[in-house]
Amino acid sequence: MIFDAHVHLTGKKQEGSTLLDPEGMIARMDFLGIDMALLMSMSENGESSAHEMRFVAKRHPDRFRFMCNIDCYDIASVYDRLSKWKKSGALGIGELIINKRIDDPFLEEVFSSAEKLSMPVTIHISPREGVGYGIVDEPRLPLLEKTLEKHPGLVILGHSQCFWTEISADAPDSDEGRNSWGKGPVKRHGRLEKLFRTYPNLYGDLSANSGSCAIMRDVEYGLWFLKEFGDRLVFATDTADKHTKYPLKEYLEEKRNEGLLDDGILKKIFYLNAARLFNL
Repeated sequence: MIFDAHVHLTGKKQEGSTLLDPEGMIARMDFLGIDMALLMSMSENGESSAHEMRFVAKRHPDRFRFMCNIDCYDIASVYDRLSKWKKSGALGIGELIINKRIDDPFLEEVFSSAEKLSMPVTIHISPREGVGYGIVDEPRLPLLEKTLEKHPGLVILGHSQCFWTEISADAPDSDEGRNSWGKGPVKRHGRLEKLFRTYPNLYGDLSANSGSCAIMRDVEYGLWFLKEFGDRLVFATDTADKHTKYPLKEYLEEKRNEGLLDDGILKKIFYLNAARLFNL
């Protein structure tokens, strides 16, 4: 069983859209050997909204589950809105991309409400407000750490370049560097290693080239990281269209076949961790 914890699609075919529709995503999943996928919502009511993803998951319950999202307005209604989404089947919140600092009052209310509702949150991190998209943190992720400490009952799944470049102790400080895929040998004892060791409510979303590069850029360290934190890593691709290339699945299977990665760890990453986390 392989569960993909991060994909994007459009609820229906749209002129000029590059996103796969549900049938196209299912065909892509079949080609990649993926049994079920978790749909990311990009908003409550806009394009690729939580409403759309709920409808798709309801139509294809054997292939999809969905995450809701929340639009940035009316802080007083955040808990009630998220509660309604959970009752409608949302497994969590994501991909959270509101381009504000993590300690912004609105995002703090999102995290507080998510903790009360036991809703995991998948985050995309941006280096600065106005740069790209995603919630904003500084180099070495101090605001993420404060959130993990303040909300021990909240599970956060880290994702994006700004998150995964912190696997190395020599992670860059510039906006451009932080928004780039990591490369070259990993310098040990990086920020992520410390955060994973300190906060059991931090999980790693291995999707996109940011996730695959983090694991594959340094074979020895990547295998150590998988073994050390294998209980808190979830397989994901960030697939959005038929051209998406994501080498980590084949890489992990190759290392398993070479005897370098235990099959039990692989099963956790491919399915069991997500099954536990999302009550599948």
